[in-house]
Amino acid sequence: MPQRPADLPDFENPPVREVAIAGHFEPLVALRQAHIGYFWSKIRTQFPEVEDREPLVPYVESLDEAARRPSFQLEMLSSPMPNRAWFVSSDQSELLQLQRDRFVHNWRYQNDRYPHFEPLLGSFTEGFETLGTALRELGLPQPRLNHAEVTYVNRIHAPALNDFLVFVSGPELGAGGVVSDGAFGQIGLRFLVLNEGKMVGRLYLECSPGLSEGGEVQDFQMTLTFRAPVQESNFDKLRTLLLQGREAIVHTFAALTHPKYHEQWSRIR
Repeated sequence: MPQRPADLPDFENPPVREVAIAGHFEPLVALRQAHIGYFWSKIRTQFPEVEDREPLVPYVESLDEAARRPSFQLEMLSSPMPNRAWFVSSDQSELLQLQRDRFVHNWRYQNDRYPHFEPLLGSFTEGFETLGTALRELGLPQPRLNHAEVTYVNRIHAPALNDFLVFVSGPELGAGGVVSDGAFGQIGLRFLVLNEGKMVGRLYLECSPGLSEGGEVQDFQMTLTFRAPVQESNFDKLRTLLLQGREAIVHTFAALTHPKYHEQWSRIR
């Protein structure tokens, strides 16, 4: 299992509510619902519940500097696309998602402590290896990886955006007795992620207001998503990108949020 970098910001009680780790691949055109069921038979002890979901639209992040959004791919299919399957653990805290062009492992907050990224990446790796075994046994081709993605969803109890985001401030107009009463609404930002001076992917920040889980307190959902193309169909390269994405997300989260909230979340380093 990969070691957590010593210089990575850490919190005892982070506001993380969901983490998703995904590997995308070229569509497994031969994959059918029966094949997905065979994969479930191998993980059913750990993920006893199954749900059918509509498939997500395929895309691969572009490293083109002029790109403004992920590049979507339109495919003409001669047969229906199999649904996306959710395989859910008994305590509802973990799920695997499988459709013909991606494999995803999710952790979801269930009044428990965030387990950190390393064990989640281990679960993702184990599930992906099990998928590879199932495909081999079914006589189907192995996934040809093309895209890495990591998403962190945070719920932050705060009266306004400018209270917890260090780069947001309300205007002080003064005229007519009008003064700022906090910044609300939605924010979307995009960052380049570099490794040794070379671009490897992009980081997307989305922040929007909402209510707390109990529906009584104002809070904000802050989502950070790393997306990067996998240049070669190699799981080690995918894992390296996933780790780079996690580091980019954690450093960005710490840099953009106010130190007084770091105290609330019990920052360790």
